[in-house]
Amino acid sequence: MDKFERNEQIEIEELEHDLRACMRHVPAPEGFTDRVMQRVAAREAARKQKNRLAVFASAHKRASWWTAVAATLLFAVGGDMVHLHHVREARRAAEAQQQLDLALQLTNHALDQVDTSMERTQAARFTQIALELAK
Repeated sequence: MDKFERNEQIEIEELEHDLRACMRHVPAPEGFTDRVMQRVAAREAARKQKNRLAVFASAHKRASWWTAVAATLLFAVGGDMVHLHHVREARRAAEAQQQLDLALQLTNHALDQVDTSMERTQAARFTQIALELAK
C-alpha cells in the first residue's frame, strides 16, 4: 500500500467516524414533543380558518355570480317587454293606417259620386237653359 492509498484510507475512516458520530441517537430535549404538537395544532387551526375564509369567499363569488345572472335575466326580460310594446304599437299604427286608407277611399268614392251627380245636374241645367234660349 502506497502513501496515497493510506491517506485515502485514513480519510475514509475519519469520514465514517464523523458519520457515525452524526448518526448516533440523541434524545430529544424535554418538551420537544409538546412544542411540535403545538405547532401542528396551530397550523391545523390556521388551515381550518383559511378553509372557512375560502368557503366564505367562494360563497361570495357564487352570490356575485347569481347577482350577475339575475341582472342579465332582468335586462333580457325588460328588453323583451320593450320590444313587445314596440311591436304592439307598430301593429296599432298599421291598423290605424289601414282604417285611414279605407276611410279616404270611401270619402274619395263618395266625392266622386257627388261630383258625377253635380255634373249630371249641371249638364241637365245647361241643356234646359239651352232649350229655353232656343225657343
